[in-house]
Order: sequence, then structure tokens, then C-alpha cells
Amino acid sequence: MGLSIGVCIAAMVIRYKVNGSPLNYGIDFTGGGIITMKVSPPVRPGEEVAATEKARTALEKAGLRVQVQFASSIVGRPRDQILIRTQLPKGESGSEAVKRQEKIVGDTLRAQFAEVETLGTDVVTPVVSKDLTRKASLAVFLGCLAIIGWIFIRYDFASSLVPKYALCAIVALFHDLIVLAGVFAIVYWVVDSPFVAAFLTVLGYSVHDTIVIFDRIRENVKLRKRPLFAELVNISLLETMARSVNTVLTVEFVLVALYLFGGVTLRSFAGALIIGITSGAWSSIFIASQLLVSWKKREEKARLAPAAARASRSAGAQIAPRRTPAPKRPSEPAVEAGAALSQTGSASAGEDSEAASHPPAGGRSGKKLRGKKRHRRF
Repeated sequence: MGLSIGVCIAAMVIRYKVNGSPLNYGIDFTGGGIITMKVSPPVRPGEEVAATEKARTALEKAGLRVQVQFASSIVGRPRDQILIRTQLPKGESGSEAVKRQEKIVGDTLRAQFAEVETLGTDVVTPVVSKDLTRKASLAVFLGCLAIIGWIFIRYDFASSLVPKYALCAIVALFHDLIVLAGVFAIVYWVVDSPFVAAFLTVLGYSVHDTIVIFDRIRENVKLRKRPLFAELVNISLLETMARSVNTVLTVEFVLVALYLFGGVTLRSFAGALIIGITSGAWSSIFIASQLLVSWKKREEKARLAPAAARASRSAGAQIAPRRTPAPKRPSEPAVEAGAALSQTGSASAGEDSEAASHPPAGGRSGKKLRGKKRHRRF
């Protein structure tokens, strides 16, 4: 996440230093002129896309930033009019710049069409003015606050006053928007009104995907499938992975077809949606959930830190060695008594040995006596 955000921010900073703006703002943001011309021969049905691309490429080579669109003067007839919106250069008034651009457009189109006639010119102000941009930014900010409030009520209010789920979802959402703007800065595509629509679409789509995963995490927390929160989140991701991937792929199939065959005017819109939806699926799975797990681990560590400290102190007290008292030396009377006891014991032992070595006289009598004793005993 940090690497992707860093690359995108660096790209916008470099574009700002080189071109004076982080993004390639189109006519809707900067204003320009509208030049309407009649061409002959008219463009036949099925050739509009090729003719538009050819005229747009030729005008860009002439140094103009334009939007080209063919139209017909009579409904149902071949398109015999071309509508060109040009961006006004800095430091020039509107009327003078449009007259100069009209001459360049006429000379360029005469190489493609046999006859070119100017029907009218007009100077337009920016469609997306500063006031409208400020209101749009305010709307995005208030929308994010509403998202935070709703996710907090649904997922955090019952257990904690800290909006963990909401903040993780918003961080993943800002990652998607920064990636979208950064990619447009890298490839330097034109940013116009369709880009704003794609921007807001990505804003809602990414949050929806994240909420599906968070809802499954909340269900598994109630079911107590795993004792550890990280294992529970892993199970929730595996259960929703197929849904997330299938939803993204089905949308992107349509967007890729729109990008390839929808014409030049829809290419930036389709490209923005492809980038934003892909980034939204990735951030919902690999960013929002992982941030939630990291937050929970820190909470558990902070909660268990006092108990762990007490346990370590008690274990250290049990392991510490105890001092044993030194043995007392016996007193002298006890020593003398022990010596006398040993002497008497040795004397008695000597007498017993002598009695055993010298049996009484008369071996037969001794045997009789032992016999009598045995008889008495049994």
C-alpha cells in the first residue's frame, strides 16, 4: 500500500513541476472554444469512429488539444458536420485564440475532406468551474463522513466507541482514489467530466466491496469459529473471495469492451473505471482487512500487557534462589558421648565375635541344646 501510494504521489508532484498541474485537465476544467464546420463528402455510417480518430490525431499533431464529434444536420442522414472543442492557450483572450485555432482546424481538415466550411465559432467558460470543483470536493468529504458514521453504527457502536471498521474502510478508499489519480498522472490522460463520474463511481464501488467482507467478519465473530481474530478474518476472506473476484471480473469484461470499442470519447471514462474497480477489489481484500487485524492485535497486546508484566514478576520471584542456613557444629559433650558409644559398640561387637569363634565345650551337648530349643520353638 505504501509503495503504490508513494509512486502515485511522486508522479503527480513530477507532473506539477514539469507541466504546471498534477493532472492533464481537459476543456471542461480550463475552458476553450467550440468550432462547428461542414465537411464534404459526409461520413458514412460505420465510419464515424475511424474518421473521428483520424481528425483528432491530425489536430493534435498541429498542436491543438481538442475533442472531436461528428453530427448530421438532418436526422437519419450521413454526418456532414464536425464539432470541435479546443482548449484555449494561457495568456490569450478567448476571441483571438479561437480565430487562430479556426484557421489551424480548417487547414488541417482540408487534407482529409474535399470541402470544409466554417458554420460558427464560440468561446465557452469552463464547465467544471472553481465553485463547482469546491462544491464537489465538499460533497466527497461529507459523503466520506456519512460512510464513516454508518459503518461505525453498524459494526463498532455495540462493542467500542472507536470506529475501527470505518477508519479501515476509509483508508482503503483513499488508497483507491490516490491510485486512480496517480495512474492518470503517469499516462497523462485527459481529465474531464467523464473522469469525475468515474471517480465518484469508484468511491461507492470500493466501499461496497469492503462492507461485504466486514459483514462476513461480523457474522463469524458471533459464531466464534476461531479463537484468534486473525484466523477469523482469514476464514471470512476465503468465504467472500469467490464473490469479490467474480463480481470484479464480470464488471471489467464490460469495461474492457467499452474501452476497446466505445470510441475515443469514452476511453478515459472506461479506463478510469477499470483502474478504480481493480484497485478497489485489491484494497478491500488486502488492505482494509489487514489494517483491521493489525488494530485488533495492538488492542489485545495493550490489554494483556499488565497481566503479562505481573506474571513475569511472579515467575521471577519463584525462580530466585533461597539462602539455606549453615549447619551447626556439634558441641563437645555430644562428641564425647558419640565416642563412648562407638567404643562400647566396638567392645560388644568384639565379644560377640569371640563367642562365635570359641563355641562351648562338648559339641554334642551343644547340639542337644539346639535341638531342644528347636523343639520348644516348634
